[in-house]
Amino acid sequence: MKFFRRETVGKIRFSWNLLLKLIDKYRADAEKCLKHGAYFAGLVSVRAALETMLLARFLVEMFEQSDEYLSKHGVIVEDDIIKVPGDVSFWNLIEAAKNKNLLTKSGYKAAQRIRKWGNKIHCSRVAGASKLPSIGKRNLKARLNDLAFVSEELLKTL
Repeated sequence: MKFFRRETVGKIRFSWNLLLKLIDKYRADAEKCLKHGAYFAGLVSVRAALETMLLARFLVEMFEQSDEYLSKHGVIVEDDIIKVPGDVSFWNLIEAAKNKNLLTKSGYKAAQRIRKWGNKIHCSRVAGASKLPSIGKRNLKARLNDLAFVSEELLKTL
């Protein structure tokens, strides 16, 4: 089962329990990649871990809202399934976290570094380049440190 799937046009369905497992899986895989020299793949996992973490943090707030509020915003909560309207972009999640004071200025910068490094290896960027980007141990280790920092900040807001 996927952690999310498109239900209908404009709705995305998220399984809360699988989202939490996925955060740990991405982070653990990034650490394995660092250990085994798969830096490119590790960076993909770090970016995915942060995006999933931010999404989960915002979904926590949905569980705490009134039915009236959720209905007004087109959100449906059923057991551990949450259906939200529209698409959720990584950039928007980071900006929303900053605007809601879930991240400090340093946390915001760390999240943006992860996003920007992830963009460097995104298929649409790489496909138009003349060569693969160089990702090394130092790069992956720094992004894992950024992920740990952002994770700590988000946990403090719960």
